Amino acid sequence: MVEVKKVFDNFRESKSKYAPHSKSHLLNPATINNIAYIIKSFFNYLIHYYNYPKNPLSHYKPLKTKEHSSTQSLDRGELLEILKYAKMEYLDILVKSASAKKHLTKLRNYLIFGLLALSLRREEIVNIKWDDLQEDSFLLIQQKGGSYKYIPLPS
Repeated sequence: MVEVKKVFDNFRESKSKYAPHSKSHLLNPATINNIAYIIKSFFNYLIHYYNYPKNPLSHYKPLKTKEHSSTQSLDRGELLEILKYAKMEYLDILVKSASAKKHLTKLRNYLIFGLLALSLRREEIVNIKWDDLQEDSFLLIQQKGGSYKYIPLPS
């Protein structure tokens, strides 16, 4: 029987990308950690449902990754264009609306649309407090995996 850890090490090495100047400088540690997490979870599934004897990756230590997000956010101009369009769609309709409940629902939808335009996950959006939303400032968001991202909030 082939040793699973050796197979994983070979697979991980095949997916690893190194800097051209240094074979020891790994360029994609987050990808390697994701692969390890998926395989480790698969073995946990086998253990739970099929009584597989052990998880060969139970002692795998995740590689060090950057503590900040590399996900691109919209810049100020792009965000303002989206919000201007949303304003035409939602807020201008609200002025003509007589129903307060309809007004609040549309306003809530407008705000959610604006936050989604910032490329945030649902979990990140629901953790935002009203006090965090200040004009011409930055919104600090804790992302999946514990990294942080500053997002500009235009007026």
